[in-house]
Amino acid sequence: SVCLIVGMAVAAEDSPPAIRSTVGFPVTELGRVIEGSKVEPKPVADRKQAIIIRVLATYPHGSHFRYDLEFYGLEAGEFDLANYLRRVEVADQQPIEKIPVVIETLLPAGQVEPSQLPSVSSRFISFYQVALIAGGVLWVAGLIAILLVGRERKKRANEATPLPTLADKLRPLVNAAIAGNISSEQSAELERLLASFWTNKMQWEYLSAAETRQKMREHPEASILLNQLDAWLHRPKSDAGTTEIEVAEILEPYLGI
Repeated sequence: SVCLIVGMAVAAEDSPPAIRSTVGFPVTELGRVIEGSKVEPKPVADRKQAIIIRVLATYPHGSHFRYDLEFYGLEAGEFDLANYLRRVEVADQQPIEKIPVVIETLLPAGQVEPSQLPSVSSRFISFYQVALIAGGVLWVAGLIAILLVGRERKKRANEATPLPTLADKLRPLVNAAIAGNISSEQSAELERLLASFWTNKMQWEYLSAAETRQKMREHPEASILLNQLDAWLHRPKSDAGTTEIEVAEILEPYLGI
């Protein structure tokens, strides 16, 4: 019995230590010497195979070979990597020495899926939503401020530069007619302004241009500038010019337009 105990102790000392890993975690074993001819991984015939192994590199080691191996386990337990290797030379039937591995699991027995992470409140307070709301409020406020400032500037510009009255538009044309050098385009513009004004004022939109002109000649106020225009256009240049007072009186009905 003493010899048996001694023999078991010697065998335990001679057996290589097991390589330990966890399920799904790859392990690289560098420089593993395997006696005999070259070895290679067996083809994976079963999708549920417990160990997946690869040979990363092979180096000569005297009459044997040295290997860089990588493997990972798909289930917990004790395994022998030699069972998942084979000789490259089919005729070589030399057994491959044991390479014990122990695959452990971090999950309780029977549990397949990982445990749910506990919900822990963070000690940091997130102000993302508050910052988002504040940014939106500032953006809207800035937009309103821009619109109000732009409208105020436009209002001030309009107040600073009042629109010209109809009299202001007529005055240079009347002066050109008085001087006797009004062009045909200016004369047509003068008549157009007068016709447009009296058409809108008297609601003569339904009349033709000739009828509108006739109505203007019959109107006591409209006929003043129209008749005077005909007199200026057909008056010789040598005749005395009209005074500024007369021009102001003629344009008086049009000052506020």
